[in-house]
Parts: sequence; structure tokens; C-alpha cells
Amino acid sequence: WTLATGSGDCDDKVTALCSLLASAGFVTRFVAGGMSETVMDHVWCEVFLDWRGEWLPLDPTNERADPGWFQPFPWRLEWEIFV
Repeated sequence: WTLATGSGDCDDKVTALCSLLASAGFVTRFVAGGMSETVMDHVWCEVFLDWRGEWLPLDPTNERADPGWFQPFPWRLEWEIFV
């Protein structure tokens, strides 16, 4: 639905992006950030670049964000998916 309508909030768009990247063979994870450890305000995607040995942040909800940009939060949680 997210792809068909071109709309959705951060978790909708991150789920779609991670699914597309995983179908192309990439390892992805969800990252949630917030102002406290119990309240997460935003979620974005990170894709593992094995040739660089690092995770690259991707935020599909910020249309002006270049790959590598993410909104810094005091708290962050990560979940690898499709492993």
C-alpha cells in the first residue's frame, strides 16, 4: 500500500525500504530514536555495506536527506531483520 499510494509514516516507509533492499540481497535493520529510552519518536533504516564494513543510515521520510544522514537522538535502538 505504501508503494502504491506513495504515502505513509516513518514505520511504513522504512518497512517498504528494508523489504526492497532485502529482496536485492542487502542486510538491513530498523533503527528507532527518541528523547528517552521508553519513548521512540522516529524510525529509519540502515543497510549494511559489507565492502565498507559499516551501516549506512537511510531515512525515506525526509525527502531532502542524503544517504548517510540521520536525525540524532539521545536514545537509539536497533533491530536487524531478514537475517
